[in-house]
Amino acid sequence: MQRAGGYVRQSRGRENKSEASPAVQRDANLQCARQIDAEWMGTYEDIGISAFSGAERPGFDRLLADCHAGHVNVIIVH
Repeated sequence: MQRAGGYVRQSRGRENKSEASPAVQRDANLQCARQIDAEWMGTYEDIGISAFSGAERPGFDRLLADCHAGHVNVIIVH
């Protein structure tokens, strides 16, 4: 059985509005899980944290820990 977790991240808005809001990302991730008939294990989020800052990303770390523990075996990212 596929067990999917969705990862949502947004460090800041962009002037050209090319980013997808966290709400849009959450919905798209859940819809993807449904399309592949995966059990939805939840959303893992890091809002306001740049991936390039070197700051810790607790949502991402929790997602990886759940993958290593066997709770999630599919990661969905918008």
